[in-house]
Amino acid sequence: MALTKEQFAAAFVPAESSTQAHWVGTYADMFSPDDTNPDSRRFIDLDETSGELQVSADTGVEKWGRRFDKTTSFNPILVAADAPNARKTSLLSTVPQDAPVYEEAVAGALDFTLIMGTAFGEKVIKWNGFYDGKGGKFRGEDMPATDCGSFWGAFNSKEDYAANFAPAESSEQADWVGTYVDMFSPDDDNPDSRRFIDLDETSGELQVSADTGGEKWGRRFDKSTSVNPILVAADAPNARKTSFLSKVPKDAPVYGEAVAGALDFTLIMGTAFGEKVIKWNGLYDGKGGKFDGKDVTASDCDNFWRVI
Repeated sequence: MALTKEQFAAAFVPAESSTQAHWVGTYADMFSPDDTNPDSRRFIDLDETSGELQVSADTGVEKWGRRFDKTTSFNPILVAADAPNARKTSLLSTVPQDAPVYEEAVAGALDFTLIMGTAFGEKVIKWNGFYDGKGGKFRGEDMPATDCGSFWGAFNSKEDYAANFAPAESSEQADWVGTYVDMFSPDDDNPDSRRFIDLDETSGELQVSADTGGEKWGRRFDKSTSVNPILVAADAPNARKTSFLSKVPKDAPVYGEAVAGALDFTLIMGTAFGEKVIKWNGLYDGKGGKFDGKDVTASDCDNFWRVI
């Protein structure tokens, strides 16, 4: 069963602050009463010329905004608000002047305050209600006052993350430590699944563990386990190398391929959409090869882990 707006409101954790980069991305308008197309998307883009954070949409029926037409007058923008985790916007520019609701829009019906944050471990934007949350008359109805009218959930593809990824200049061991979401794993679609990178004080190792919901593995959960992928220094100061060979039982069909380097990876520390992420290359340290009966293509960008 899909989560309700009330459940998202209860789980919402506002960010302490936000930069322009935090707002950029592709989103799903999760609770719009006017758009029930599950493939409908909203976009927030940073225009390099004007410096504006511009809102656009592709509903499946229509496309509007500067993403699709650089000269259109349909151009809601996000502007600074009193709080560092907030922006204000108005959708007035999307309403034709001959529309029945135009005067209500001019009066502020489509003014909103947006709060950046997370819910259920995912980046979301909380929108207040009509008339900047105060409520009022719109479309012949009395809209109630509310500080939580909808949520936009981040919906960025692996390709979006790759395009937005900015590698860090360098990294220390402490930069890698944290709890992560494995964003594009084909083997784990549990939204509550987590990855962990811990610094072991005794050995000095950066140790990888996981709680998938179905199993827990790694030294975080068992100090004596042999399943202990570690991050080791790489040529670049923003990179680490690792191998998941220790996760593969010796009697597994893919063990020989794992020994041959199938589960060797290079990780690059950086940011995407204003958040810390780790970029992973593909199998055989990005070179590709035979694994589990399949020919896997070479890739320098096969997955991302996002810190939470």
